[in-house]
This record gives sequence, C-alpha cells and structure tokens, in this order.
Amino acid sequence: MDLALYTIEDGADQAPRVTQSALPPLEVIADLHVFYAPLLSIESKGVTLARGRVEPGVEVPPHAAGSRYIALVVSGTGLLTLMRATVDVPETSLAYQPGTLIDFPPNARHGWINTGPEPLEWIGLDLGA
Repeated sequence: MDLALYTIEDGADQAPRVTQSALPPLEVIADLHVFYAPLLSIESKGVTLARGRVEPGVEVPPHAAGSRYIALVVSGTGLLTLMRATVDVPETSLAYQPGTLIDFPPNARHGWINTGPEPLEWIGLDLGA
C-alpha cells in the first residue's frame, strides 16, 4: 500500500501549511509474524493510528489487545478467526477483503490467515493505547 503522511498546521502568519513526514518503517513482531508500525499518536487521548502487514500464506496466531481496536483492510484476502477468551480454538471466522472494517472490543482473541496471493495490509486505530 502506498501511504503518504501529511500534517496541516497554521503557520506563524496564520496561513495553513502542509508538511509531509516520512513514514516509520514496518518492524516485525516475531511471535505474531506481523509487520507493524505506529503512524501517529495522540497521547493525551490514548489514540494511535498504525499500519500492519502479513505476508501471503502466513497465519497469525491467536492474540488479543487490551483496548478497542478498529482495523480497515486495504489489501489481501483470507480469514479472521475468532476464539473464546480462554481457548485458542476458532469459534467462528470472518472472510476479509479490501474494504472490510472490523471493530474489535478489548481482549477479543483472534488470529489472521492470509490465504490470498498478496499481503494482507490494514490501517488500525487503537482507542486506548
């Protein structure tokens, strides 16, 4: 996915100005087989916008976040598996594709299976980091 990050600010003369920032590189979260990077944070609100990627054919093991997380799939196809809180056996699954928007409540145990030929890529909003 091609992303560009722009910040709009008021200059000293009150005229708006636009600044492009370099995106942070994706870093591997080894135990999840995920590449991930925060894009920007609003610390006072506990909100972080991030991006992630899972390579084709990779299965992300069950995991959960302690806060609400919203993910927008921008590329890739496969299955999101959902588990009970204490058992890592899929209870149900959801097929994802570009345009799928998923709202995870805190502590929702889930995994990803990228069954398609291209990377699974998403933009995520962590509401309570």
